Amino acid sequence: MPRLPLLDPAALSPALRAMLEKWQADGGDPNFILTLARLPETLARFVAFYSPLVRKGLVEHRTKELARLRLAQLNDCGY
Repeated sequence: MPRLPLLDPAALSPALRAMLEKWQADGGDPNFILTLARLPETLARFVAFYSPLVRKGLVEHRTKELARLRLAQLNDCGY
């Protein structure tokens, strides 16, 4: 069970719902948005910083995701 329950997408503001839809359309995990949406300003700043790092660049997205999964495994991360 998660430490923080996920927010209901219907309870999000229109701006956060739009962010969630775009995030999912780009292949992102909706739980990320549904957890961090408790702090909308922080979430907006983080997504603006994080998305270009993950979605763009010389290394393909799949390779970056595999690296993140391996790092989580090595650190016994349950998420």
